[in-house]
Amino acid sequence: MGLDNNIRLGKQGSEVAMNTGSSSGNIRLNKDNQALKVFDFNKDGVLDASERNAMNTILRNAAGKDNVLSEKEIRESGYFEKGQEKDVYSSLSALNEAEQSLQKNGYYVEKSEVRSFPSESKINADGQITERMIDAGNQGKFTAAFSDDGICTGVEVAKKEDNKNVVYNYEMLDKSDKEGLIDYDTDGNVTNARPTSKTVNPGLPTEEVTTYTYAEDGSVTEVTKNSAGEVISTVNKDKAGNVIESENEEEKPKEKPVEEKPAELHSYTVQNGESFTNIIKKSLQAQGIENPTAEQIKEAKEEFKKNNPDAVKTSKKSGVEYLLVGAKVNLTGKLEDKNNAAEQINNYEDKIAARKEEKQNAEAKVEDKKAVDTLKKFANAKSDEFEVKESKKIADADRKLGVEKAYWTYLDDGSQIRIDKDAQGNIIRICITNADKKDNKYDNEYYKDKLKYQKNGIGDWIQSNDSYKPVMSYDDMVKIAEQIFKDVK
Repeated sequence: MGLDNNIRLGKQGSEVAMNTGSSSGNIRLNKDNQALKVFDFNKDGVLDASERNAMNTILRNAAGKDNVLSEKEIRESGYFEKGQEKDVYSSLSALNEAEQSLQKNGYYVEKSEVRSFPSESKINADGQITERMIDAGNQGKFTAAFSDDGICTGVEVAKKEDNKNVVYNYEMLDKSDKEGLIDYDTDGNVTNARPTSKTVNPGLPTEEVTTYTYAEDGSVTEVTKNSAGEVISTVNKDKAGNVIESENEEEKPKEKPVEEKPAELHSYTVQNGESFTNIIKKSLQAQGIENPTAEQIKEAKEEFKKNNPDAVKTSKKSGVEYLLVGAKVNLTGKLEDKNNAAEQINNYEDKIAARKEEKQNAEAKVEDKKAVDTLKKFANAKSDEFEVKESKKIADADRKLGVEKAYWTYLDDGSQIRIDKDAQGNIIRICITNADKKDNKYDNEYYKDKLKYQKNGIGDWIQSNDSYKPVMSYDDMVKIAEQIFKDVK
């Protein structure tokens, strides 16, 4: 996105969309965008499309032709007071993020708290909540669904019980609930909802699913099945929770179980750009687990390590586990094995080299501009502000480059320039140290169309190419250097 359609929040700030006439849907005012409440003209707590379009027009006009909204322009817009500038910036960023999500996904996420618990709510284009995720600590992680009128219709609760992962699904008894929280009494019994299902060890071979079917008199039938879908118990309870009838399928005579065979392993070549976690997720999905939980991924990783000793590496810097590109590993889920280790390793090495070159060029551009500015600063200085001196000794390495004489000068702020001349008196190299340099080593060296950008005196020559063009040509730099050192031969 270019600034043709956006404005920038201050010279160094981020860009936000300000496309007059393109806003749609409603975005609620909240703690993240409170500074923009001045544009809630009808005071309904929502910034609708017309209000946001009006805001866009006002702020684009305030930003002026450069499309940069300064703090001064915020104050002069007439809508904000001094001291609100930073809040306006953060509110515009939050609003822009919500609008982009609304256009892309049909909803945006609103962060808030429900009874002091952190929550994230999905808000649709009508400004209505459709889903809310609440982290209730030891009570579990709640995912609540809502009707069009904002009433909670059901809640999924994921929690730990007896060191096992358990997922409950609840039907709300309170038909006016707008929070999405499950309430418990002092004995831990749910008071505002009733369970419709309970899943223990979801996605694992030991998974058990209990469904609850309620009669009009309040009695309930609880049927529990194993991961194969076989009924292992049926319990009938009255309204008060007393067991009326129980049938445990596990107590019935059973055929001798067939000895379970070890899981079949499938060979796979690690591809460039794949993470350890991503491969494990795909392996689980290949086994029919469409959305693996964090616990399932953790267990699958441990199993992977048993099947692939020494395959998993750990970054010393970040502690993140990873697999080597091109490594051959064994997976329990069958994925396509492209068997292309050499190709992937070459691609990875090319990627690392390109990233290194890109970083080097980016750093060089910054230092190159500083060096050229320093050169111009010497050219604009008065002759009595600096003293030109001749180097008494020429290094052997420099003589091999053709250097016969070297001259240098400096300003009181620490800026330095050195020129190297050949036997004919031509300048063949220019070395520049900027005023902000902390040591005595040159920042940049220029030789024809090459630049050496140095860190602590160590650097590589960068040839002028399509990805890096010097700020000023070497010939133009020589002309300025000749002006500065005009009194030397």
